[in-house]
Amino acid sequence: MKTPRLFLAAALSGVLLWTAFFPLDLGPMSCIALAPFLMLVRAEATRRKRYAAAYLGGFVFFALAINWVQVAHPMMRLFTWPAGALYCACYWPAALVLLRRIDSLGVVPFAVSLPVVWVALEYVRSHFPTGFPFLSAVGMHQLIGFNWYCLGYSMHGYLPVIQAADLGGVYLISAAIASINGAAYNWLNRSAWMRMLFRLPPLPKPPRGAFFFEAYDTALTSIFPILVICYGTAQLSHQPYAVGPRVAALQGSVPQNEKMVRDDDGGITPLEREYLPLSARAATPAEATTPRPDLVIWPETCFPHHWDGLAAGFRDDVPDAARIRLGVSRYNEFFRSRLQGLPSIPLLLGVNRLEWAGMENATKYNSAMLF
Repeated sequence: MKTPRLFLAAALSGVLLWTAFFPLDLGPMSCIALAPFLMLVRAEATRRKRYAAAYLGGFVFFALAINWVQVAHPMMRLFTWPAGALYCACYWPAALVLLRRIDSLGVVPFAVSLPVVWVALEYVRSHFPTGFPFLSAVGMHQLIGFNWYCLGYSMHGYLPVIQAADLGGVYLISAAIASINGAAYNWLNRSAWMRMLFRLPPLPKPPRGAFFFEAYDTALTSIFPILVICYGTAQLSHQPYAVGPRVAALQGSVPQNEKMVRDDDGGITPLEREYLPLSARAATPAEATTPRPDLVIWPETCFPHHWDGLAAGFRDDVPDAARIRLGVSRYNEFFRSRLQGLPSIPLLLGVNRLEWAGMENATKYNSAMLF
């Protein structure tokens, strides 16, 4: 494969995989998106060009996929967005290294090797560096990692496919999609227009019966994704659920720079000005025939004030313990006062919660609280 076409194949995979996620949300594209990337495994190229092309494919995908992080803060455009794309792209050449090692054995089809390699690297990316549960044994476990944009997430809109997540999480769905990509590569690799596009050398003349062998091989490797879909279809064939509670989920529109404001006109923040009236409207339907909701839900982190609490095992012999308790009590009274004007319907808020272990020792959590 000529060098420009080598990079084109990798970049094409990055773009195709991006289309499977928002904003285009073409989920089934993820089932063939990695097929051009697999061309790099057997392409005739130097090691440097091969892995540079793989890195480019990963960078193209993640640069397109995570560009939305810019809305959180202007500095994220300069640092977080490019740094995230540069880091996550490293997993594509890592996948290529492992795939080439397995392919050198000559006995493992891509429909088997790709799910193993891709899902293993998705797991590492989701837990690196200290998110691995086994680190709890040595006190180094922290909930950290980058588990966005796993292959399985692209199928969120296809209910029969994602039901199997109750057996193996998103990784099982990712494995099924990767398996389809491996089978798709076998057919695309034999396509005349694909080989012409990437200027691949002509394939040797297939032996008699090769087509039927390829069809049999594809059918065999397709059993796994077919079982996933059959399981999902069976899971969805249940009796109708009983009517549950009526829930009002709020969605406002507050610019990010205003969301961070903690004190505005008369002490009312932009978030409160947006969501308090929405809560009142949701709890009091305009039409008398519309029943009131049983629960009102705010979005994540959209209540501008934090809730204070004492850390587990808080002791009264901690310095300034009485002062800490008084401060927690007073601030939580202020917190409740911000909700006093709302109708008395259960309210689920996304809030920041502070747990105090000492005067200068508070741990902050992204939490949900029911009032």
